[in-house]
Amino acid sequence: MNKILLKDVNETIYHEKLDNGLNVFMYPSDKVEKFEIDIVTKYGGRINRFKKKNEKEYYQTPNGVAHFLEHITFHLPNGVKAEELFNKISAYTNAYTNHDHTVYYVTSAENFKECLETLLYTVYTPCYTEEVVEHERDIIKAEEKRYENDPDRRFYEAFTNALFHKCNQKYKVVGTLDDISAISLEDINKVYSTFYHPANMSLYIAGNFDKDEAIDIIKKKMDTFKFDEFVGIDIDVPEEPYEVKEAYKDIKDNVMTSKVAYNIKYSMDAVKKTGLSLIEYDLYLELLLTLNFGSTSEFYEKLLDDKVSTSGVGRNNYKVDNNYIVSIHGQPTDGRIDDFIKMVDDQFNNLSFNEKDVIRKRKTFMSSYITSFDKPIGVLNEMMENYLYYDKIVDNWIELSKKFTPEIAKKIIDSIDINNKSIVIMEPDNK
Repeated sequence: MNKILLKDVNETIYHEKLDNGLNVFMYPSDKVEKFEIDIVTKYGGRINRFKKKNEKEYYQTPNGVAHFLEHITFHLPNGVKAEELFNKISAYTNAYTNHDHTVYYVTSAENFKECLETLLYTVYTPCYTEEVVEHERDIIKAEEKRYENDPDRRFYEAFTNALFHKCNQKYKVVGTLDDISAISLEDINKVYSTFYHPANMSLYIAGNFDKDEAIDIIKKKMDTFKFDEFVGIDIDVPEEPYEVKEAYKDIKDNVMTSKVAYNIKYSMDAVKKTGLSLIEYDLYLELLLTLNFGSTSEFYEKLLDDKVSTSGVGRNNYKVDNNYIVSIHGQPTDGRIDDFIKMVDDQFNNLSFNEKDVIRKRKTFMSSYITSFDKPIGVLNEMMENYLYYDKIVDNWIELSKKFTPEIAKKIIDSIDINNKSIVIMEPDNK
């Protein structure tokens, strides 16, 4: 078992890669009574065209298969539902699917061995039949209809569709009603056999448990399952045009206050030209955005003081295929939408780096990072995000933050194409 020492906080994460390819990451802690176990597959809603490396032809599925598969995986042999097994051992289980991956998890304060074995049994005992597929199809359709009545969901769909021409990020993870109707048992089995191999998956445990007991349980349980040789997976990613699809979009909906999404899109080639790793770029861009748009920035204070917004702004930055997205979003006060957009525009055109502010923000970042280890489940999510997006556990966040300089800030500022932006507005429909 390998030890990953997090240098900044003197904490240890334990890692072992099993013979079948499953990567196991563990953070034992006696700071809490509970534990959480997550099993993750690198398969989410954006993936709809793929093949195993030893296959000639790509397989095309409707959108929504990842979410559909998440639902039916809880159906076990002999008509048993996974939830029933977990209820008997005083545990809570659930799952979720996003664009990139699917997560199955269980949390409890007791019966660790039974929880771990049952979760492994649930994920690695496919019991997919036409009857199960049809049963869940109606449930998923009802779920999608509920989403259709959610303005926040419609707002997200509006600005992703304005950003992307072909990138599958613009499609609903759950799929449309037509997608859900089109999903077949063949699709389900093909996806499972391709993406639910341990070599394409990872397992995370955090909280109150014994690491040696855990790895012993995992190895013994995994030996009861049979897997084909993992040959690798090719995913066909649509070639996304550089320009945003729509520069401006104004829609009406059943909302009380207006919403604005200000999204900038640029190529990952621009990120690579900075000479920074993706880990460094993400960290330094986040620090730069915090300096310029964070709750203690001059911009934020002016936004509130001038009553352009009563709730400030939120922000995101993330990689999607060969694109990088920077997003600022907020709720302007009545009649101040144009002022809100102009203030964000002006700030992006004048991104600044102040040494004193950086030192102050770094201290805040360090404090937040250190105290995060008081909540092991937060550490679990950090481990998962690190491995899924960087293919490693980052062990030196604070050390990296100390290397943020004006020169690096300039490289990042120069990489952001502020002219290639999409602004989407959702306003109250007063009809």
